[in-house]
Amino acid sequence: MVSGMANQEEPALAVVLTKNGLTVMRPGMELHYERDARTQTLIEVQSSIEPGTTASELIAFRKTAWKLALEIAQGLGWTSQDWPMSDFNYSIVKAGETEVGGIMPIPSHAKGMPPTWGAYVTVEDVDATAQLAEKLGGKIFVPPTDIPTVGRFTVIQDPQGAVISAITYEKK
Repeated sequence: MVSGMANQEEPALAVVLTKNGLTVMRPGMELHYERDARTQTLIEVQSSIEPGTTASELIAFRKTAWKLALEIAQGLGWTSQDWPMSDFNYSIVKAGETEVGGIMPIPSHAKGMPPTWGAYVTVEDVDATAQLAEKLGGKIFVPPTDIPTVGRFTVIQDPQGAVISAITYEKK
């Protein structure tokens, strides 16, 4: 078990390593992460939040827990590489040389959005996918947008409320 205190204002965090992952705890909250066998990335599989916990407390804890989980993952041989954006750093997570995920803080233009996990589906044409989603009753959360040296993506919501991202990677 590893524990530490970030500053006098924040409660101590404890980390318990398990066979398949780790648990980050503080009084009233626990987040359980496991390593996905296929992608070798950490995923949040369960959380235990005490009633009465405010959303801002939970968001702050999730950010701290994830940062700590990344540090431990690096100790297990996974790496992350910061990619500076206009108002935050996007961290690319790698297993060996393979990019298997990314982590970013909630951007300023999405203030109030809860922490979330996102999934990407590779498509031939992001713009056509966004148009089709709208035609079928979906919403466009992020319009088709270029990511330099990566490709083009969009974030869409289906009529039932499920959110997913579509991406077309640059040909290399």
